[in-house]
Amino acid sequence: MVLCYFLLMAGCSHGYLIGWLANIGIKRFAEANEIYLQGIENCPDSSDLHNNYGVFLVDTGDGERASIHYQHAVRLKPAHYVAMVNLGRLLRSSNDNKEAEAWYKRALQVVRKVEILTPLGALYYNTGRYEEALQVYREAAALQPESADIWLALVRERCGPALAQAHKAPQPFTFSTICIETQSSTTLQLQYDLH
Repeated sequence: MVLCYFLLMAGCSHGYLIGWLANIGIKRFAEANEIYLQGIENCPDSSDLHNNYGVFLVDTGDGERASIHYQHAVRLKPAHYVAMVNLGRLLRSSNDNKEAEAWYKRALQVVRKVEILTPLGALYYNTGRYEEALQVYREAAALQPESADIWLALVRERCGPALAQAHKAPQPFTFSTICIETQSSTTLQLQYDLH
């Protein structure tokens, strides 16, 4: 009860505080769940509380209820792109790729961020839509050129189909050089051995 009072006094708009307490301050699911529910009861218009409760529910295996809270967060705050991306990830994890793509694209209408582009690129890549993945990863690389993860995703996208073909082909595919030109007209050359 003391924690609930503290959370209410801290200003319910900061759902991340409750998430932090749930993750490191409270070890048992039932207690954390109760705090989220009390927070939502006392601050029903907090989109962050609904979004973070959705994350908590996904972590505890309740994706169905998480989806409801993500969608509620978006209804409360139509520009809540984090909830949109969380919902997209949840849908992607259940292979509902069409809906996941729609939520990622909706989030991109709010803001163009690497955190949205990379899961969309992964969705395209993992569903064989390599050209679309390449476009998305290139945009992400232009936004955050210092990210090695994005460059690795670009290499994977460019080599993924070739790697799959190489494993089927009788001759081994042993070496590849890929040049990727960014919008800033710099070129990154990546070389590696493929076995």
